[in-house]
Amino acid sequence: MTSKQTLLTLARTFTLTGLCAVLALTIILNFISIQPALHDLLDFGSFIAAGKEAAMGKNPYTADSPLVYRVESNDTDQSVLSPNLNPPLSILFFMPLSNLDPARAVSGWRIATAVLFGAGIFSLLRFYPMPFNPVRILWALSLAGFWQILALGQIYAPLLILAIGTYVFAERGFPRLAGLTLGILIALKPNFVFWLLLLGTAGHMTIAITALLVGLALSVLPILTFGIELYQQWFSALSNYPAIGLLIAGNTSFQSLAARFGSALTGMIISVLFVGGSLYFAYFRKLSMNRINALGILGSLLISPFSWVGYTILTLPIFFSRSRWFWQYKLSAALLSFPYVLVLFFFQKSFLHSVLFGWLYGWGLVLIVVELILNREDNSLEHVMGYQTG
Repeated sequence: MTSKQTLLTLARTFTLTGLCAVLALTIILNFISIQPALHDLLDFGSFIAAGKEAAMGKNPYTADSPLVYRVESNDTDQSVLSPNLNPPLSILFFMPLSNLDPARAVSGWRIATAVLFGAGIFSLLRFYPMPFNPVRILWALSLAGFWQILALGQIYAPLLILAIGTYVFAERGFPRLAGLTLGILIALKPNFVFWLLLLGTAGHMTIAITALLVGLALSVLPILTFGIELYQQWFSALSNYPAIGLLIAGNTSFQSLAARFGSALTGMIISVLFVGGSLYFAYFRKLSMNRINALGILGSLLISPFSWVGYTILTLPIFFSRSRWFWQYKLSAALLSFPYVLVLFFFQKSFLHSVLFGWLYGWGLVLIVVELILNREDNSLEHVMGYQTG
């Protein structure tokens, strides 16, 4: 080995060690920052409240229960009651919570969330094998979204498993299984219908039709149990959710960004233009399945009015499926792992801070979207290893 090669090897080793150290410190900071929240129910309290109300034959989307989480907006010195806003299918899962001790239930769910998240990382390492790289694993564990769902008791870890299933099944040539997992995902989070539309527009009709049928079938189940009134109550809760929620730090939607400039309507227009442009792009460009899936996830997050930081964990298959990260991915990865506690500290200092830090994770998503659209080089493992796609 020449002296130049030796220096390069040492430089890579020092860089790798430094990155691992920074990520380890980020994980420690995140762990410390969520400690106070682990004594509270937070979002999980809203889920328990929904289950209790439904079990008593009442409106599960009411904000009157004392268990409903109250979100404090540091930017405006106001608080927002945050009842369960998940689709009616979620009520079938929340009803069993009504008989459990809330403190034990939320602790058990946080443990389950960590296990599911770890299982998601493990599955991605198996589906997208790479030479052992501790940086990717530590980065995944440092994601701000992961620590937020742990603190809040949110339900996003199962969504990650569904997203990984859709991503992998679609790439490996199992369109019906991909449609099944995507359909379940849509029934739980309807904004992911954008992913379905993108796949259908690109010609992957088996996935799109299967997902549509599964999503519709699951969405009918609550009607059979509770009646159509449940959907009326859900729509009412959605429409009555305070618009101030758009200004809460960590919301990654286009509407949230536009609301920081004083016009949420502009954000809706941007979302519509984004959807139209993406569908046009998917129809006229021969995109790989990997790129379609990546754009499907990112677009689904950006166009949803309330797209919290926890949703960003769904970007994991996008990152792990790349043989290498372009600079956009590296910068995006850094933004997505920026501790939320620091976002809360910085974003309220000025208008500029509100735009930069309040929408910090949104900027991370947009960076990847730009790369997907402008960069013609496909460095996904699907392309490099020649996976068969159905």
